[in-house]
Amino acid sequence: MWACSCKFMKNYKIENNLVGDEKWPNIPFVAVKGISKERSASGIDDVVERENVIQSWKNIAVMKATSDKPTKFYIGFLKGDLCQYLKHEFTTDMEFGMRISPEDTNFIAFPLNFEDKIQLELIDQTTENDPKYQDLILI
Repeated sequence: MWACSCKFMKNYKIENNLVGDEKWPNIPFVAVKGISKERSASGIDDVVERENVIQSWKNIAVMKATSDKPTKFYIGFLKGDLCQYLKHEFTTDMEFGMRISPEDTNFIAFPLNFEDKIQLELIDQTTENDPKYQDLILI
């Protein structure tokens, strides 16, 4: 049994048996080093201007999301104190590209059903005009 050394606080995790990997699923991520010469979109409030800056980034992280069975997931990123995801469902066993910002970024993929397990891996780093990836979905 777990011992609680707390005198004043209720230890919710221990009292409710929320210990172990099965209670704490992982969200897969891929860490990508930023391209410092690119213009930052941070601090730009105008949506059109911010998207224009993002679309100017030519370097692409090529990733692949896989699972044991077709699994719907969201893609997103963590950059500094910002965490966002795209409200659009994708299905695993696909390759896709994400633009590389000037800041180091962790790209994340999380299943709609958190009980499902998926993997995310970095396949390549390239540019948006690479003929090898002409059919790649660029998000």
